[in-house]
Amino acid sequence: MNPLKLLFRYGLTSLALCALESTGLYKPPAADSTAVSSLKAKNILLRQLELRDKQLAKATKRALHGLTGKGLSLFEEDQKNWTDWREEFFSDTSSQLRSAAELSEEELVTWTEEVRRRTSWIHGLMDHRHQKDLTGFWSDGAGGYFSLVEQGDQIHFLASCARGATRHLGSIQGRAKRSGEKAVFTISEFSDEPTQLEFSFVQPWIILKGTNTGPYHGNSAYFDGHYAKIAPLSDHERQVVIQATRQQP
Repeated sequence: MNPLKLLFRYGLTSLALCALESTGLYKPPAADSTAVSSLKAKNILLRQLELRDKQLAKATKRALHGLTGKGLSLFEEDQKNWTDWREEFFSDTSSQLRSAAELSEEELVTWTEEVRRRTSWIHGLMDHRHQKDLTGFWSDGAGGYFSLVEQGDQIHFLASCARGATRHLGSIQGRAKRSGEKAVFTISEFSDEPTQLEFSFVQPWIILKGTNTGPYHGNSAYFDGHYAKIAPLSDHERQVVIQATRQQP
């Protein structure tokens, strides 16, 4: 094309770029590398979640096939709670269910960690389900934990919880007196109405039910739940629990 026509049609800047491109000194800008990198990062997160989901499915199948009776019923109830929680997490502001690909990177990281923790919790439950010794580290798989040491009819415990989207915290410790398949802890520390924790033993679970526990946790927190023993306690950890509860009423 005639250079004068190029000049009038595209202007001086475009004409200069055409000249540079024809000599190889100018390369058109590449696609946005930041967007490409972000897409790659999200695809990696999606693959990680897919892998974790497969591992969770295997762990869940192990529990459904390995538990019986009341133990199985409690797991099925817990599984429904997990399914409801997943639906809540994946729902948008209009309560429409999103796919994993529609989650933000931060949400993907958060949920993948939740899946990892639940998988580990189920395997801990299954690995320790036949143990008669109650001493160990117990979890409800949803933010509730306690370390427990059994001594005769005394149950020494350190309980804590972190619940809700903003992770409201709670903690309480003491000694519960066991009678048959239950152990009860009562304390009147902050009000006239006593705080009570009731531990019910349903192999391989401990069902924990609290009454007036508000003084010991945030508004969205609670201690109630179906707890599974997921790890033993070392000798040192046992001593820590006993020392911490020695002065408790």
